[in-house]
Amino acid sequence: MLNRLDYADIVARRRANYAQLVEALDGAATLVHEDLPEGVCPLSCPILVPDKRAAARAFWAKGICAIEMWNEGHPEAKPHESEAARFHRRHLLELPIHQDVTHADVDYIAGVTRQLGLRMD
Repeated sequence: MLNRLDYADIVARRRANYAQLVEALDGAATLVHEDLPEGVCPLSCPILVPDKRAAARAFWAKGICAIEMWNEGHPEAKPHESEAARFHRRHLLELPIHQDVTHADVDYIAGVTRQLGLRMD
């Protein structure tokens, strides 16, 4: 099966979806990265939201599989986590932009994101 995947197309679709979402959001979300470095193949578009769990539920209710990443770390590392790591555990949510997401899907995700008003100030 791996031999049948078009990796160059996958990278191109993900990067195009990411760029389309960033443009369509037009400042409506607090992005972690506006631009992707050359060679990066993203699976999702990370945004910062005030309440990650509530935002994830709101996206799922609209049919968008938002991902709550890094909710927990290794128990032995927890006492040594930086404030930045704790902040991202509370606020980082990922929006899907993988190769199976269509242009219409990206526009829908952007519209729902704008509608939910989740920008962090």
